[in-house]
Amino acid sequence: MRYFIATFLLIATLGVSAQVKLYRGDSTFDSDIAYTIQNGFVYHGDMTFNRKVIYTISNNKIYLGQSSSSFDCLYTCTDTQVYRGESKFSSDLIYTIDQGKVYRGNTTFLLTVF
Repeated sequence: MRYFIATFLLIATLGVSAQVKLYRGDSTFDSDIAYTIQNGFVYHGDMTFNRKVIYTISNNKIYLGQSSSSFDCLYTCTDTQVYRGESKFSSDLIYTIDQGKVYRGNTTFLLTVF
């Protein structure tokens, strides 16, 4: 999940209106597409055959399925932090991003880098 969040932050900076395909490993074959992100929706694999929405990305939040309900909010992202659900409490802080590195919790201590 931490790679998905890091990828989300990268995609959010590029804009989610374009189509982005994430591949397994170093491959660029269509059969190795892990996720497709288009118009704020995340699909498993190539969306040509599977139109089921796994996640929705909207307003710096990640929702489960094709929803933007606060009940389905999994993560809220700020410029440097990722929180569980719609919370902004320090107890719900999952990751801190600093200088291109992702740290667990509210720390930038070297041993917690991913």
